[in-house]
Amino acid sequence: MFRKGLILSLLSFVFAQKIVLNEASLGEIKALPITEAQAEALYDYVIFQGPLTEIYEILNIPEFDIETLNQLKPIISLTIQTQDANHSRLQDRYRKVENWTSTEGANEGLIEVWLDRLSEPINVNHATYDDLMSLQNVSPVDAVSVIKRQKEGSINYPKALRGATNLSYWGYKNMVDFFTYGEDDPTKTSHFWYNTTYKTVPSTNSFDEEVGSTTPLSNHPGNLQHKMIYTSGGTWKLGYAYHRKMGEQNRYISQVYIPEGKLALTFRNLSLGKLKINRLILGNFSATMGQGVVFESTDFFAPRRSGYGWSRRVVGAFPDLSQSYEYGLNGVALQTHLGKVDAFGFVSMNSRDAVTNADSSFSSFITLYPRTDTG
Repeated sequence: MFRKGLILSLLSFVFAQKIVLNEASLGEIKALPITEAQAEALYDYVIFQGPLTEIYEILNIPEFDIETLNQLKPIISLTIQTQDANHSRLQDRYRKVENWTSTEGANEGLIEVWLDRLSEPINVNHATYDDLMSLQNVSPVDAVSVIKRQKEGSINYPKALRGATNLSYWGYKNMVDFFTYGEDDPTKTSHFWYNTTYKTVPSTNSFDEEVGSTTPLSNHPGNLQHKMIYTSGGTWKLGYAYHRKMGEQNRYISQVYIPEGKLALTFRNLSLGKLKINRLILGNFSATMGQGVVFESTDFFAPRRSGYGWSRRVVGAFPDLSQSYEYGLNGVALQTHLGKVDAFGFVSMNSRDAVTNADSSFSSFITLYPRTDTG
């Protein structure tokens, strides 16, 4: 009798401390008097569509009814997180972001797109085929499956996306973090992102560097890069990047000691009647056509492998804050679509390094790492 009384007392003490749903772990939610399926559905809803602002939002989850909600009311609360939801989303996936930002080469422009999607995800109900295909390990079959699921009705939570016919497990796992669900509109917020990296070991990501370095670099300055991006709502963003390759000295504009970096101002999601302007870019940008076979503006060689893994290229025009210098573009780029027709064009004028002849004409472009103003 004493043992039963002790157990009942302990249970009463546990549930006297209300579970804060917006801050609870999956284990804490499973401790509630609900089924495991209900706990997982509630946890997914809070993570991907939260924080909850009122308790009756729980009824939006198909696994819950009013009777279950009435049982939970005395033992749960909805204290709002002190952190911004977008910041929390990015912080929860810091390891993934850190791996991406340490990558060099042709995918750097795509990394910026992924970072934007994590900190400012779009609604899966409005995602286009190109939005889906820009994600790693998402096949055309996966993308078409999601498009068909959109036509069946609103995708209000992640498990509804998982139920799309012919959507593979890996396709789902690699796209679920990049979207919101239901009627959520995350594009009305602003955020600032900054990253800095310093390396003292030569990279071997580029094909030209795989043969090894022929110049000792131990006594030279390391590889340094700064990137910062400010986004205002879903309409415009401003990005700046400074890159110094290993062995190079700091570069400045004229004599005023302003670092010579990359700057891009991007206007997005504009409309002129039925004409939709995806991106209008002023400054540094990258452009890719035909999976990089027709045209690609990057200094880095990347082999084209079969499948839909990490060698993927994004097609179109995007702001460029990557380390590409020789073949980078600087000017104006515009990408639009009208119905099922997509189009983009650009105008660029940028300096190039080249091998010169005796008469000052040039015979070919040259990519220099490290790059100096002599030679």
